[in-house]
Amino acid sequence: MNRILRGLPCLLSLCSGSPGCGDDARPADTAGDVAAEIGAEDGATDPGGDRVVEDAGASDEGSGGESAAEVDEPDETSLGEAGEDLAGEVPPGDAGGEVCDPTRVGWDTPRVLSPAEFHALLEERDRILINVFDDVIPQIPGTDAQLPWTDVPAIEEYLHHDLCADLAIYCRRGVRSTGVAETLVAHGYRFVRVLEGGIEAWQAAGYPVE
Repeated sequence: MNRILRGLPCLLSLCSGSPGCGDDARPADTAGDVAAEIGAEDGATDPGGDRVVEDAGASDEGSGGESAAEVDEPDETSLGEAGEDLAGEVPPGDAGGEVCDPTRVGWDTPRVLSPAEFHALLEERDRILINVFDDVIPQIPGTDAQLPWTDVPAIEEYLHHDLCADLAIYCRRGVRSTGVAETLVAHGYRFVRVLEGGIEAWQAAGYPVE
């Protein structure tokens, strides 16, 4: 009787399709299903990893190409502009036509300088200093010539038609010398400076005359 009672659970299990009495084993395909799931997950990750690597490589190549283009193609326009700026600062020398190209240096309008600026200019180094007033007036020490403002060809002859001549001119009040300076610049002279206010402003500023 006791044996029959102990076997009853086994019979019930068989009828219901559950694992047999005392049988702890799992279905044989469970481990395979788990492995398949893991493999599927691994397979899904690998292509993603490949895509990341490929995308990163493409990005590197693209950025590298842009960098190379920037290095290999300098801005020639800015270099040209800088070259022109520097050329404009080239000072004339003695007999300037022999050392400078008047098409690349100097300026297109006369430089009008205050007495202080004019004095500093003359102190810096020798210039061709011309008084263009056509009457007797006090002169700045070191004046090279007095030539009438009405005779610009004579002034050009004195300069030996050197368009790079380093010229400083003045008159009594600065009006006539400005007219001469504008004419000389129109004729192609590149380094023409005028004393603002003429010799009267020079004397008023306390600078010497002779």
